[in-house]
Amino acid sequence: PVMKSTKDLLLLLLVLAGAAGAGFWVLQMDAGSLLPQQQTQADQAISAEDGVSDLAYRPNREGIQSPEKKKEHIRNKFESIVNGFLTDLEEKTLAYREKRTVVRDMVKPANMRQFDYVPENNTFARNLMADMEADMDQIIERYEKTDQQIKTLFKMLEDDAAAAELNAEWSKTKSEQLEKYMVFFGYERQIFDEYRVILNCFMQSNGKYSVDLDKGTVRFEDPALNNIYMDASARAKALNDRETQ
Repeated sequence: PVMKSTKDLLLLLLVLAGAAGAGFWVLQMDAGSLLPQQQTQADQAISAEDGVSDLAYRPNREGIQSPEKKKEHIRNKFESIVNGFLTDLEEKTLAYREKRTVVRDMVKPANMRQFDYVPENNTFARNLMADMEADMDQIIERYEKTDQQIKTLFKMLEDDAAAAELNAEWSKTKSEQLEKYMVFFGYERQIFDEYRVILNCFMQSNGKYSVDLDKGTVRFEDPALNNIYMDASARAKALNDRETQ
Protein backbone atom coordinates (compact mmCIF):
# COMPACT_ATOMS: atom_id res chain seq x y z
CA PRO A 1 0.00 0.00 0.00
CA VAL A 2 1.06 3.58 -0.61
CA MET A 3 2.47 5.32 2.45
CA LYS A 4 0.43 8.32 3.52
CA SER A 5 2.11 11.64 4.29
CA THR A 6 2.54 12.64 7.93
CA LYS A 7 -0.03 15.40 7.51
CA ASP A 8 -2.57 13.00 5.96
CA LEU A 9 -1.97 10.41 8.67
CA LEU A 10 -2.59 12.85 11.48
CA LEU A 11 -5.69 14.14 9.69
CA LEU A 12 -6.96 10.58 9.28
CA LEU A 13 -6.32 9.90 12.97
CA LEU A 14 -8.24 13.07 13.87
CA VAL A 15 -11.19 12.07 11.67
CA LEU A 16 -11.23 8.44 12.84
CA ALA A 17 -10.90 9.04 16.56
CA GLY A 18 -12.79 12.34 16.41
CA ALA A 19 -15.90 10.38 15.56
CA ALA A 20 -15.94 9.40 19.22
CA GLY A 21 -16.89 12.99 20.03
CA ALA A 22 -19.92 12.67 17.77
CA GLY A 23 -21.30 9.80 19.77
CA PHE A 24 -18.64 7.25 18.81
CA TRP A 25 -19.74 6.21 15.33
CA VAL A 26 -19.87 2.54 16.36
CA LEU A 27 -23.24 3.17 18.01
CA GLN A 28 -25.06 3.47 14.69
CA MET A 29 -23.95 0.22 13.08
CA ASP A 30 -26.19 -2.83 12.64
CA ALA A 31 -25.63 -6.16 14.36
CA GLY A 32 -23.09 -8.53 12.82
CA SER A 33 -21.29 -11.75 13.60
CA LEU A 34 -18.50 -11.67 16.14
CA LEU A 35 -14.99 -11.59 14.80
CA PRO A 36 -12.70 -14.55 15.64
CA GLN A 37 -9.98 -13.85 18.16
CA GLN A 38 -6.74 -13.69 16.28
CA GLN A 39 -3.59 -11.63 16.18
CA THR A 40 -3.89 -8.80 13.68
CA GLN A 41 -1.32 -7.86 11.11
CA ALA A 42 -0.90 -4.60 12.93
CA ASP A 43 -0.07 -6.45 16.16
CA GLN A 44 2.59 -8.41 14.30
CA ALA A 45 4.02 -5.19 12.94
CA ILE A 46 4.17 -3.73 16.44
CA SER A 47 6.06 -6.75 17.73
CA ALA A 48 8.64 -6.27 15.00
CA GLU A 49 9.11 -2.62 15.95
CA ASP A 50 9.28 -2.98 19.73
CA GLY A 51 13.04 -2.73 20.05
CA VAL A 52 14.74 0.64 19.86
CA SER A 53 17.44 -0.96 17.72
CA ASP A 54 14.85 -1.54 14.98
CA LEU A 55 14.19 2.20 14.87
CA ALA A 56 17.82 3.22 14.76
CA TYR A 57 19.20 4.84 11.63
CA ARG A 58 21.93 2.81 9.90
CA PRO A 59 24.50 4.71 7.80
CA ASN A 60 25.26 3.76 4.22
CA ARG A 61 28.15 1.52 3.23
CA GLU A 62 30.56 4.45 3.21
CA GLY A 63 29.66 5.12 6.84
CA ILE A 64 28.38 8.61 6.06
CA GLN A 65 25.40 9.63 8.19
CA SER A 66 23.65 12.20 6.03
CA PRO A 67 21.40 14.41 8.21
CA GLU A 68 18.79 14.55 5.45
CA LYS A 69 18.85 10.79 4.95
CA LYS A 70 18.51 10.27 8.67
CA LYS A 71 15.60 12.68 8.82
CA GLU A 72 13.93 10.88 5.90
CA HIS A 73 14.47 7.52 7.59
CA ILE A 74 12.89 8.74 10.83
CA ARG A 75 9.96 10.29 8.99
CA ASN A 76 9.34 7.00 7.18
CA LYS A 77 9.43 5.14 10.49
CA PHE A 78 7.04 7.70 11.95
CA GLU A 79 4.57 7.12 9.12
CA SER A 80 4.93 3.35 9.47
CA ILE A 81 4.16 3.49 13.19
CA VAL A 82 1.13 5.72 12.69
CA ASN A 83 -0.13 3.55 9.80
CA GLY A 84 0.10 0.48 12.01
CA PHE A 85 -1.63 2.34 14.82
CA LEU A 86 -4.53 3.39 12.59
CA THR A 87 -4.95 -0.09 11.15
CA ASP A 88 -4.94 -1.68 14.59
CA LEU A 89 -7.32 0.92 16.02
CA GLU A 90 -9.75 0.37 13.17
CA GLU A 91 -9.71 -3.41 13.63
CA LYS A 92 -10.14 -3.20 17.39
CA THR A 93 -12.97 -0.68 17.01
CA LEU A 94 -14.73 -2.91 14.49
CA ALA A 95 -14.55 -5.90 16.85
CA TYR A 96 -15.78 -3.79 19.76
CA ARG A 97 -18.67 -2.41 17.69
CA GLU A 98 -19.94 -5.88 16.82
CA LYS A 99 -19.74 -7.11 20.40
CA ARG A 100 -21.50 -4.00 21.65
CA THR A 101 -24.44 -4.55 19.30
CA VAL A 102 -24.80 -8.13 20.56
CA VAL A 103 -24.68 -7.28 24.27
CA ARG A 104 -27.25 -4.50 23.87
CA ASP A 105 -29.60 -6.95 22.13
CA MET A 106 -29.07 -9.59 24.81
CA VAL A 107 -30.67 -7.49 27.58
CA LYS A 108 -33.67 -6.39 25.52
CA PRO A 109 -37.04 -7.67 26.83
CA ALA A 110 -37.73 -9.56 23.60
CA ASN A 111 -34.65 -11.73 24.17
CA MET A 112 -35.62 -12.45 27.79
CA ARG A 113 -39.25 -13.40 27.24
CA GLN A 114 -38.57 -17.12 27.73
CA PHE A 115 -37.06 -17.76 31.15
CA ASP A 116 -35.60 -21.11 30.04
CA TYR A 117 -33.01 -19.17 28.01
CA VAL A 118 -32.23 -16.56 30.67
CA PRO A 119 -29.37 -18.44 32.42
CA GLU A 120 -27.58 -19.02 29.12
CA ASN A 121 -28.12 -15.40 28.01
CA ASN A 122 -26.92 -14.19 31.40
CA THR A 123 -23.65 -16.12 31.17
CA PHE A 124 -23.02 -15.12 27.57
CA ALA A 125 -23.73 -11.42 28.18
CA ARG A 126 -21.50 -11.26 31.27
CA ASN A 127 -18.60 -12.97 29.50
CA LEU A 128 -18.99 -10.67 26.52
CA MET A 129 -18.97 -7.54 28.69
CA ALA A 130 -15.82 -8.73 30.44
CA ASP A 131 -14.24 -9.28 27.03
CA MET A 132 -15.25 -5.79 25.92
CA GLU A 133 -13.75 -4.24 29.05
CA ALA A 134 -10.48 -5.94 28.12
CA ASP A 135 -10.85 -4.47 24.61
CA MET A 136 -11.17 -0.99 26.13
CA ASP A 137 -7.93 -1.47 28.05
CA GLN A 138 -6.15 -2.70 24.92
CA ILE A 139 -7.22 0.34 22.91
CA ILE A 140 -5.95 2.72 25.60
CA GLU A 141 -2.71 0.73 25.88
CA ARG A 142 -2.32 0.94 22.08
CA TYR A 143 -2.34 4.75 22.31
CA GLU A 144 0.31 4.64 25.04
CA LYS A 145 2.47 2.17 23.12
CA THR A 146 2.35 4.29 19.96
CA ASP A 147 3.17 7.38 21.97
CA GLN A 148 6.33 5.75 23.36
CA GLN A 149 7.43 4.56 19.92
CA ILE A 150 7.04 8.04 18.46
CA LYS A 151 8.85 9.69 21.37
CA THR A 152 11.75 7.32 20.76
CA LEU A 153 11.90 8.49 17.16
CA PHE A 154 11.79 12.15 18.12
CA LYS A 155 14.87 11.68 20.32
CA MET A 156 16.81 10.54 17.25
CA LEU A 157 16.11 13.74 15.34
CA GLU A 158 19.04 16.12 15.60
CA ASP A 159 16.90 18.83 14.02
CA ASP A 160 15.23 20.26 17.11
CA ALA A 161 12.77 22.30 15.07
CA ALA A 162 11.59 19.28 13.05
CA ALA A 163 11.29 17.16 16.21
CA ALA A 164 9.36 19.87 18.01
CA GLU A 165 6.95 20.30 15.11
CA LEU A 166 6.16 16.58 14.80
CA ASN A 167 5.96 16.18 18.55
CA ALA A 168 3.51 19.08 18.88
CA GLU A 169 1.24 17.66 16.16
CA TRP A 170 1.23 14.16 17.61
CA SER A 171 0.79 15.31 21.21
CA LYS A 172 -2.17 17.53 20.36
CA THR A 173 -3.91 14.84 18.33
CA LYS A 174 -3.27 12.08 20.87
CA SER A 175 -4.35 14.06 23.91
CA GLU A 176 -7.57 15.31 22.31
CA GLN A 177 -8.70 11.99 20.86
CA LEU A 178 -7.50 9.79 23.72
CA GLU A 179 -9.57 11.86 26.13
CA LYS A 180 -12.68 11.25 24.02
CA TYR A 181 -12.13 7.50 24.02
CA MET A 182 -11.57 7.48 27.77
CA VAL A 183 -14.80 9.43 28.35
CA PHE A 184 -16.71 7.06 26.09
CA PHE A 185 -15.32 3.98 27.79
CA GLY A 186 -16.21 5.51 31.15
CA TYR A 187 -19.83 5.63 30.03
CA GLU A 188 -19.59 2.09 28.70
CA ARG A 189 -18.43 0.68 32.03
CA GLN A 190 -21.34 2.38 33.81
CA ILE A 191 -23.78 0.97 31.25
CA PHE A 192 -22.38 -2.51 31.78
CA ASP A 193 -22.96 -2.14 35.52
CA GLU A 194 -26.64 -1.40 34.82
CA TYR A 195 -26.86 -4.33 32.39
CA ARG A 196 -25.57 -6.62 35.15
CA VAL A 197 -28.30 -5.35 37.47
CA ILE A 198 -30.88 -6.05 34.78
CA LEU A 199 -29.53 -9.57 34.29
CA ASN A 200 -29.68 -10.14 38.04
CA CYS A 201 -33.35 -9.19 38.04
CA PHE A 202 -34.18 -11.81 35.45
CA MET A 203 -32.09 -14.46 37.21
CA GLN A 204 -33.72 -13.80 40.59
CA SER A 205 -37.27 -13.70 39.22
CA ASN A 206 -37.60 -17.47 38.68
CA GLY A 207 -39.53 -16.61 35.54
CA LYS A 208 -42.20 -14.63 37.37
CA TYR A 209 -42.44 -11.75 34.92
CA SER A 210 -44.24 -10.82 31.72
CA VAL A 211 -42.92 -9.18 28.57
CA ASP A 212 -44.92 -6.81 26.37
CA LEU A 213 -43.32 -7.19 22.95
CA ASP A 214 -45.30 -4.32 21.43
CA LYS A 215 -44.17 -1.84 24.09
CA GLY A 216 -40.79 -3.46 24.69
CA THR A 217 -41.35 -3.54 28.45
CA VAL A 218 -41.07 -6.02 31.32
CA ARG A 219 -43.21 -6.32 34.44
CA PHE A 220 -41.91 -8.42 37.36
CA GLU A 221 -44.40 -9.88 39.83
CA ASP A 222 -42.13 -8.95 42.74
CA PRO A 223 -42.63 -5.17 43.26
CA ALA A 224 -39.15 -4.67 44.73
CA LEU A 225 -37.51 -6.51 41.84
CA ASN A 226 -39.62 -4.58 39.37
CA ASN A 227 -38.47 -1.25 40.85
CA ILE A 228 -34.82 -2.30 40.68
CA TYR A 229 -35.27 -3.32 37.04
CA MET A 230 -37.04 -0.10 36.10
CA ASP A 231 -34.36 2.06 37.76
CA ALA A 232 -31.49 0.18 36.11
CA SER A 233 -33.17 0.33 32.70
CA ALA A 234 -33.73 4.07 33.05
CA ARG A 235 -30.11 4.69 34.06
CA ALA A 236 -28.80 2.57 31.16
CA LYS A 237 -30.99 4.48 28.71
CA ALA A 238 -29.85 7.84 30.09
CA LEU A 239 -26.19 6.83 29.75
CA ASN A 240 -26.72 5.58 26.20
CA ASP A 241 -28.46 8.84 25.30
CA ARG A 242 -25.64 10.85 26.84
CA GLU A 243 -23.06 8.96 24.76
CA THR A 244 -24.79 10.02 21.55
CA GLN A 245 -24.91 13.73 22.42
